[in-house]
Parts: sequence; structure tokens; C-alpha cells
Amino acid sequence: MIPVEHSRIPDEGAVFSVSDPAEIVEMASLAGEAGLSKDWWITLIASCTSKFGAAEGDPVSVILWGGVLLRVLSIAGEAGGLGWAYILPKRVSANLNIAGAKIEIENRVGEEYDEVWRGFVQDLKKEGESLSKFRNDVSLGADLLRFPSGKKRAYQISEVRSMLREILFHREKMAAENRSEIDLWVSFLRVRFE
Repeated sequence: MIPVEHSRIPDEGAVFSVSDPAEIVEMASLAGEAGLSKDWWITLIASCTSKFGAAEGDPVSVILWGGVLLRVLSIAGEAGGLGWAYILPKRVSANLNIAGAKIEIENRVGEEYDEVWRGFVQDLKKEGESLSKFRNDVSLGADLLRFPSGKKRAYQISEVRSMLREILFHREKMAAENRSEIDLWVSFLRVRFE
């Protein structure tokens, strides 16, 4: 149930019907103050992700809907209680697609992908994460699951590996120092390709 003072926020079932980018950002801002459930935020993110995916092939729309998705993810990360392992993969994916759209529009090469990589590492640092922490936890293997927070940590590691796989598609377009750093992360996290 949405509180009366936030009546401009649709309930979970009506979130997908909102299609105006400015309305969605306003709705997310209001929802950030309203303390809505994780399920409501997951539904809003799914709606934005769907609209962002539908924009594929139109670089201007990719940039527009990518910006909306990034804003919603930012607000949801602060107010929705979803955790970085849920938010960050979506942020990385959106940023990579936005970078590709900008490159297509501006006919440039690569800098945007370097920015995505640096943003990925900075976002993890903000969460208190580091390559050495991941390396230590990965080295535990199955023993990691014996710890009380082992399942959560295994999920986080899995999400970081997934993000690294996605970033690797753009590795060759990045600066040499970023390629080297990516290679370290891939090696230390034992990223495999299925």
C-alpha cells in the first residue's frame, strides 16, 4: 500500500504502465522518500530495463533510457535496500550500452569504455570491496560456504565475474593500463567463459 502523501507513486502492478522518462525519474525520487518495498523497486528496475532494452538500435533512445535506468538504480541503491550485487551489474551493463551508443553517434573510439571500467572499480571500492578481498575469498573455494555470510559472498563473486565477462567484450577498445588491470581481475577471480 502506497502512503496517501505519495499518491503520485503507482503501486507495483501499475509501474510498467508509466512510460514517460521524466515521470519515471520523479516517481523514483518520490519513492526514495516513501520507503517502499524491495519488490516495488525490483519492479521499477525491471520496467526501466525493459524500456532500455527496447531502445536498442536507436543510439539516442539508448542514451535517454540508459540515463533513466542509471538514475533509478542510483535511487534504488540508496533507498531500496537491494545491495550492490543487485544494482551494480545493471549499472555496468547500462553504462556499457550507453558508451557504445555515444561512440556510434560521435564516431569516436573507446574512451567511454575506459570510463565504465574505472566506474566499476570505484563503485566496488565505495562498497568496501577490493581485488585482494575477492582474491582471498575466491581462494577459499567451497570452504567459503561454511561461513555465515558465505552464500551471500558467493553470489557477490558470481555477479562480479558476470560483470567482468561483459566488460571483456570491450577490453580491446580500452587503454593498455585498464586492459592489464582487467586481466588481473579476471585471473584472480578465476573468470571462466562458458
